[in-house]
Amino acid sequence: MKIEDLLQTIGIAVQEAHKAIEYNSVGQFFGNYFDKTEKNGGNITYTPKIVEVEIPDSGGKSRVLYTPIAALVQHKNLNLDCVKLNLNIDVSEENNGGLQVSAQGANSAQDNAESKQAGTLEITLKCSDTAEGIARIETKLHEML
Repeated sequence: MKIEDLLQTIGIAVQEAHKAIEYNSVGQFFGNYFDKTEKNGGNITYTPKIVEVEIPDSGGKSRVLYTPIAALVQHKNLNLDCVKLNLNIDVSEENNGGLQVSAQGANSAQDNAESKQAGTLEITLKCSDTAEGIARIETKLHEML
């Protein structure tokens, strides 16, 4: 396998894992704190789930706040921040400035005689910050308080 192909494959796998985590996180957020309504034409609308909170004041009266549940809870979701890989590789071929690599021990005994041990390849991938969409929705929900 070319080293470029190896890096591309690892990068795609990390992106897919990150996408799955984000997708699940958004689904949990809307599933737990919003009611889903299908409108005419198939459009879906999400309405915040509301609780009534009665707050007594010093005069013996009370005030009722209609509070979105999402504004009352912590939103700590699993985030894929950094992926670090250490691979033991063999260089099996060098052609036209490119490297053909294989995992250490993957070659047969005959192939190992022709390959050179390249050592350990360390790859660190850092994910960018998550989208701000949910943070903006939370800000609007807090404004309702």
